[in-house]
Amino acid sequence: MKAVDVKDLAKVIGEKIIVDRVSFSVEEGELFGLLGSNGSGKTTTFNMLSGVLKPSSGEVEIFGRNIRKNKEFVKDIGMVTQNDSFYETLTVNENLEFFASQHKVSREDAKKRIRELLSQTNLTTKSGALAATLSGGMKKRLNLACSLVHDPKILFLDEPTVGLDPLVRKEIWKLIKQLQTNKKTIIITSHYMEEIETLCKKVAIMFRGRIVANGTPASLKKKYKLQQMEDVFAHLVKR
Repeated sequence: MKAVDVKDLAKVIGEKIIVDRVSFSVEEGELFGLLGSNGSGKTTTFNMLSGVLKPSSGEVEIFGRNIRKNKEFVKDIGMVTQNDSFYETLTVNENLEFFASQHKVSREDAKKRIRELLSQTNLTTKSGALAATLSGGMKKRLNLACSLVHDPKILFLDEPTVGLDPLVRKEIWKLIKQLQTNKKTIIITSHYMEEIETLCKKVAIMFRGRIVANGTPASLKKKYKLQQMEDVFAHLVKR
């Protein structure tokens, strides 16, 4: 079943085309990557998929529901932006309780869910700590936990490891893989070649607002007779 179906999605601001008739689909339980350099249109696409930004044209369906016509899709998605979405003046636990209340999770269910998430993100010992005191990697994990507190079916991750050192980045990769193993559908934007190749079953490469290639990392390397995704990307954006 298609979890996300995108058809001719476009965003125009003034006379500038930011996203140009993008189409792709993501199967339920799949980990899908949007790969592109800064300014390629991937974050704008991401924001339209999650309902944050209104498209100029085109359609997005979440589990068969058109997001412009049926707002029920919101309960099925969790979103992690590049910037922290939690409150630094609240503790880790208080942040999770707040986001649970925003998603109308019952108090009993929230307590159970928060315990699970603290364990899953290795934040149990930091539950009473102010979010402001956390390390960069812990803040990324808290951001992720806040987006998962209502147990969404689809998770949107926008540059989830940007600015992190290589060791912490790999910790976040491990956590993302665990989520996907638990049947979450995940869409991730990134400009890290290794990240996309390590995590994603399928990838769409964006350049100047368009998708210039779409497939598995292995199929793209075979198609262009290149050994590394970095070389595939360089080939496509220099055409």
